[in-house]
Amino acid sequence: MTVQDLRGKPAKPRLGGQSDMKRPLSRKNERLAQGTRLKLQNEHEGWLGASEVISGVVVEEVGCEHRSKPWYQSNPWYLVKLDEPLEFQESGHDTPSGLLLVSYSSLIVSCRWGGVEINRREPVSVFLCLLPEGQDPAQHLGSVTHPDVWASCVILDGAA
Repeated sequence: MTVQDLRGKPAKPRLGGQSDMKRPLSRKNERLAQGTRLKLQNEHEGWLGASEVISGVVVEEVGCEHRSKPWYQSNPWYLVKLDEPLEFQESGHDTPSGLLLVSYSSLIVSCRWGGVEINRREPVSVFLCLLPEGQDPAQHLGSVTHPDVWASCVILDGAA
């Protein structure tokens, strides 16, 4: 029996006779271009509600000087403009119910796996930080104590 790699070609044996079935998902220095379309899918944390899948477009890479946080990897962070805004009822507001309907049209994403970039071949797990309207992405990312949620992310076909 011949072991095959992900392209269907015979896998090259590694030392010890084991096949190398894993390939890097993406080079560490690859960056997503402005205009790249992303698909984000719920990782069953319940935050998307009825929207199991959301999509948006990369606006820019977000710089952040707060790399000392335990969840902050060396991977780049991207500002993503959503195709459809996300709406949540958030607690702790000065309303009779204590709830306020808040809409988010942008979020900030980064791959959770160190040295791996968002790619076309297979979904990767990403951190998501919801970006409140009117806030500077880099300042908001610097003020976050922990990302809001996780999601699976992949570049949509035909994207930049």
